[in-house]
Amino acid sequence: KELLTSIGHEVVVIPSNVVEDEPSAFSEPSKLAQINAQKKAHKIFDDYGLMGSDLVLGADTVVHLDGRLFFKPKRLGDAKSM
Repeated sequence: KELLTSIGHEVVVIPSNVVEDEPSAFSEPSKLAQINAQKKAHKIFDDYGLMGSDLVLGADTVVHLDGRLFFKPKRLGDAKSM
């Protein structure tokens, strides 16, 4: 959002609340992030559509370190242990 607004674009962030795919279905973390980002963008497009020159951009973050995937922590203790 910060990058796009810094070059003059108006940005509205709308959470998609889709159920993200699990890592067991994919061998590459980058592929998992790509598929989840596409699911999010499609959900927002389906819910809101486009008007004029609108653009829907989906994004997802996957943290992969030393062969392990890290996901959003569910509790503060989980975040601290990461």
